[in-house]
Amino acid sequence: KYEEVLKIIKSNFDKYISLTFEFLCNDFIQEYFLHDQIVQIGGYWDKDIEIDLLAKTKSGKLIAGECKYKNQKICKNTLTKLQKKCKKANLDINTYALFSKSGFSKELQKLKSTNLLLFDLNQQFLNIKSQ
Repeated sequence: KYEEVLKIIKSNFDKYISLTFEFLCNDFIQEYFLHDQIVQIGGYWDKDIEIDLLAKTKSGKLIAGECKYKNQKICKNTLTKLQKKCKKANLDINTYALFSKSGFSKELQKLKSTNLLLFDLNQQFLNIKSQ
């Protein structure tokens, strides 16, 4: 039943690759923050909240991120949801990082913020502001 299994995997490929994409995003953010080394990194879960990426730098800054491996652009709503999750978890986040397979909405790209990083697969970064 090789063909049948392959068809199922192909039709749900985004779900199969999403965890690997999160791991790659974790690796990438560590490389990106060489100037303020990451000392702790991983996901965050409790009974109500899941955050794909949570990292702490040597200087004590917290980075929260969402990793979306989907065939649609990330919109501002994703950032808003991440910010609400962090607030609910009582996390004092310094930088938000969004990772997307398919890019970002124009609205999200136009946000002027000192704490937002947007990364996609086509460019290493889209909108980087100073930390």
